[in-house]
Amino acid sequence: AASLVRDYLIEIHPELEEDEALARMSAFAVEIDHFGEIDWPEPNADRYLFQLDEVLKNLKSVGKSDLEVVEFGELALDAVYGGFGVRVAAEEELERGIEFESPWGRALGIVTSNDEVIKFGQKRGYRVVVRKDPDVGNVRIKAVPGKKIDLTEIYEKIMSLDPEGTWYLHPAKTMLLNGSRKHQGQVPSKLSLQEVIDLIKSAK
Repeated sequence: AASLVRDYLIEIHPELEEDEALARMSAFAVEIDHFGEIDWPEPNADRYLFQLDEVLKNLKSVGKSDLEVVEFGELALDAVYGGFGVRVAAEEELERGIEFESPWGRALGIVTSNDEVIKFGQKRGYRVVVRKDPDVGNVRIKAVPGKKIDLTEIYEKIMSLDPEGTWYLHPAKTMLLNGSRKHQGQVPSKLSLQEVIDLIKSAK
């Protein structure tokens, strides 16, 4: 049904043929309908209970009506579609990044407003990902947790070069954050992406 609905939508709006987010949603729905999850890693793992189709099914078990399930499902699917859009954009933007070697392994630097690039890059195998926001100028440096990576030296070097910027080193030492779109009054870094990359490369 999902693939048929997509085909119908494309008939009405031909531009949707190129909508990668919609195509992936449809393909996933078909996979679930064919019980494709039986071949997933650890198919009985608890984490899959957070999957939307499981949530929708279990809403009935906690007494929700058909109408409530549909209303929740519509809202949730809108969010999933939005998430796919961000993911597709992150994949495309990742190709524009600057790959470099850090003291902890492969790393990536990129100028983008899409924060999803950081997690997506880490899942692609980059130990450290640096993102500079092209609009605001904020910089986010995140390392994969649990790999004995400590960004303290980077923090100290950056503070000597950019003392006016609002920088925060997370207690875990794997996140070094400069300002935020959510908090007014914080000062974005004057450092360019390449300057931050060079600092990371020079760390011991």
